[in-house]
Amino acid sequence: MIRKISLLLAVFLILIGLQLGAESNTELKEIRIAIDNNYPPYFFLTKSGKYQGILYDIWKLWESKTGIKVIFIGVDWNEAIKLVDSGQAQVLETAFSTDERRFKYEFSAPYTDIKVPIFCRKDLTDIKKNEDLQSYVIGVKDGDAVIDFLKACNVTGIRKYKSYQDVINAAINNEIHIFSVDEPPALYYLDKLNYGKEFRLAFMLYTGRFHCAVLKENAELLSIIKGGFEKISAKEKEEIKQKWKAKSLPVYNYYKYKYTIMFIIVLFASITLGLLLVSCYLRKIVKKKTQDLEKVMIELGESKKRIEAYISVIPDFMFVFNEKDEIIDYRAADKEKLFAPPKVFLNKNIADVLPKEVADIYTEKIKILKQTQKIQSFEYSLTINDKIDFYYAQVVLLSENEYLCIVQIITEKKQIEEQIFLSNKLDSLGQLAGGIAHGFNNILTGVIGNLSMIKHFSQEDSSIFKFAEQAESSAIRGKQLTAHLLTFAKGGEPVLSFIDINALIMDTVSFALEGSNCVASFDLVEDYISIKADASQLRQAIHNIIVNAYQSMPKGGIIYITSEIEYPDKADKLGLTDGRYLKIKIKDTGSGISFEHLDRVFDPYFSTKNNTGLGLTISYSVLKKHNGAIEIRSNNGKGTLVALYLPIDNEESELIMTKGSVSYGDSNALNNKVLFMDDDEQIRFIGSEMLTILGYDVILCKDGDETIKLLKDYQEKNVVVDYLIMDLTIPGKTGGKEAIKSIREFNKTIFAIVSSGYSTDPVMANFADYGFDAVLTKPFDLEMLKDVLKYKNGNN
Repeated sequence: MIRKISLLLAVFLILIGLQLGAESNTELKEIRIAIDNNYPPYFFLTKSGKYQGILYDIWKLWESKTGIKVIFIGVDWNEAIKLVDSGQAQVLETAFSTDERRFKYEFSAPYTDIKVPIFCRKDLTDIKKNEDLQSYVIGVKDGDAVIDFLKACNVTGIRKYKSYQDVINAAINNEIHIFSVDEPPALYYLDKLNYGKEFRLAFMLYTGRFHCAVLKENAELLSIIKGGFEKISAKEKEEIKQKWKAKSLPVYNYYKYKYTIMFIIVLFASITLGLLLVSCYLRKIVKKKTQDLEKVMIELGESKKRIEAYISVIPDFMFVFNEKDEIIDYRAADKEKLFAPPKVFLNKNIADVLPKEVADIYTEKIKILKQTQKIQSFEYSLTINDKIDFYYAQVVLLSENEYLCIVQIITEKKQIEEQIFLSNKLDSLGQLAGGIAHGFNNILTGVIGNLSMIKHFSQEDSSIFKFAEQAESSAIRGKQLTAHLLTFAKGGEPVLSFIDINALIMDTVSFALEGSNCVASFDLVEDYISIKADASQLRQAIHNIIVNAYQSMPKGGIIYITSEIEYPDKADKLGLTDGRYLKIKIKDTGSGISFEHLDRVFDPYFSTKNNTGLGLTISYSVLKKHNGAIEIRSNNGKGTLVALYLPIDNEESELIMTKGSVSYGDSNALNNKVLFMDDDEQIRFIGSEMLTILGYDVILCKDGDETIKLLKDYQEKNVVVDYLIMDLTIPGKTGGKEAIKSIREFNKTIFAIVSSGYSTDPVMANFADYGFDAVLTKPFDLEMLKDVLKYKNGNN
C-alpha cells in the first residue's frame, strides 16, 4: 500500500515539474516595438542616430520593472506597420485607433491625447473650418490617420510626404501653404527651424489618442504590457514628461517684455473698471435679451426637430436644382444607391449627369413646374451595376429660383406589380388552355373511339386496320399536346395510373426535341418497373427539363437520359420516405447554371432566359405531388445534371387505366344496362356503339337533370341500371359532378364512372370523395372503356 502511494506521489511531482517547465518555456524574454523614428518629443533620433524621447525613456523604465528586454525598431511609420503585420515586431507604438485598423489590431487603453491641427501661412486668413480646405493642397505624412479624416471631409488635394519633417520643410520651401501635422512634432520642428512666426495654427481638426497596438492573434500580449506599466508610478511618468517638455518647447525670456506686459495689465484693468461702470445698465438689457433669445432658441430647436423629422421620412433621395437645372444640393438615405458620386453631379446640369431620356423628363417637368407652379410627378428607370431600378419622383417649388425633387426607389413595388400581372395573365391563359384542352379532348374522343371501332371491324393484316392504327397514333400525339395545355390550367392533382415509364420517357423526349438541333441518348432500365403516375403531368415535367437542356446548347449536342433503381441515402435532404425509387437522370453539356443562381432555379418566375420562369417550378411541383423529388447539380460552363426520383409501386393494378389488351364480347356484360351521359352528340354516338359491341344495353342522355329523371323512372319500374358513365361538366347545364350528389341520395349501388377531358380537375384525381367509383379520362378507346367497366366485378 505504501509503495502505491509513493508511486502516485512521484507521478504527481513529475507532472508538476513538467507544468512548471512548460510555463518557464513560454515566459516572454523580449519584446520588439515598431515605432515612428521621427515623432519628437515622443520618439526621434539624436544627431548620432541614437533613439531618444518620452516613449524611449518610459519603455526603458518598463524594461527595468518587468525584466523583459525592449528592442526598438525605429523606422518610417508605414514601414513600422509592415513590420508588425509581418510578425517581425510585436507592438505598434503611437497608433491612432480607426475603424479600418480595428479590424486588424487590438488596442491598449489610450495613454495621451494628441491634437491634430491645421497649420497655414499667416497670410491665409480665410482658413477657418474643414470646408475651407477643399480648394487647397494639404501636406500630410504618408500613412497618417488624418488622411482618412480629410477624405471624409471631401478634401481631395492631399499631398503625402515620408516624414513630419519633410512636410514642414515643404511648407518652409513654399511647396505647400497648408499642412496637417500632429501638434507635438509640428511645434518641435517649427521652433527648431525658427519658422514658428511664419505659420499659424488655423483650427483644430480633431484630437486623437495614442495607443499600443498588437495583431488580434497576439491580444494576450496587451495584458503583459499593461501589467508592466502599472508598475511605473505616476511620479516617474511625470518626471519623464517634464524632462522632455523642457527640451522640446522653446523657453522665452519674459523679463525682456516686462514693461509691455505691465502696460497691458494696466490697460486691461482700466477697461475692466470701465466695463464694471456700465455693467449694471447692461445687465438688465442683457437679461431681457437673454430671455428673448432663449425663447427663440427653444422655438428654433423645436423647428429643427420638426424639419429633421420631415427629412427623416423622405424616402431615398432629395435633390435641389437652381434655375439653370443644375444640382446644387442633395440628400441620400444610402449613397451607394446614387446613380453617380456626389462630386460628379454636384453643380452639374441634369443633362450632363443622367442619360438623355431621363434628363429630358426632368427638364420637361421642371419647365412645366416653372409655368404652372404645380407639383410634377413622374416615373423613370436607370441601369446601375447591370441592374434596372425604377424611381418615382416629385418636383416642387422650393424658392423663386430653386426646385426640390424628392425621389423614391420603387423597384420592388414594380416587381410585385409585374408578378401580379403575370400571375393574372397566366391564370387567364390557364382558363383558356383548360377550355381548349377540354374541347379538344372531346373531339379526340370521337376520333379515337371511331378509329378503335374501325380496327375492331377490320382484319389486323388489312390496309384499313393499318391506316386506322396510324391515324390512332397521330390522335394519341394530339392527346399529348392537350396535356401540355392542361399544365397551365388550374387544379393539377395527379390522376394516377400504372404507366410504361420507358415508353413515356422516350416519347416525351422525342416530342420535346422536335425542331431542335440536339439528339437524345437513352440508357434505361429494361426490367419492368411498376410506376403509378399521372402520365400527362409527368410528360410535362420531363418536357420542361429537356427544353431547358437544349436551350443551354444553342450549337446543338447530345442530351443523355439514363435510369436506374436506387435506395436514396439522402432521403431526408430530398424529402423522400424510405423505399425503392426509379432515378431518371437528364444530363446536358450546355452552359450550366452559375452558383449564385443554383438555389433559385425552382423559384416561380425566376429565369435567366427570355421565358416565364415557370418550367422548373412546374417540374418541381409535379414530382412533389407524386411523392418524388428533383435535384440539380451544375458547374457553370460545364453542363447540368437533373435527377428525378419516382417511387416504385409494389401493386400490380389500379382503378384508372390508360391502355390495355382486351378481348371483346364479355359474357358478364349481357343484359347489363349502362346509362351514358354526355352533351356531345358524337361522343354519345361512339360511346353507344362501343358499349353495344361490348355487350351492354345502352341508355343515352344529354345532361345531369335528364340522367336523374331517367334513373328515378327506372327505379320506380324496378329496372336495374348497373353502370352510369357521366361527363364531369356540361356548359350551362347540370354536369356529372352536381348530378352524382342527387343520385346517391336514392341510388347507392349503381357503379358510377366520371369522364372528362379536363383531367386536372380535383374530381378526376379524388373521384371517390365525390361519390364516384371509377374514372375514365378522355379521349378513350374501346379497350379503355371495357377495362373500366370490368372493375365492378373486381376484375383488374
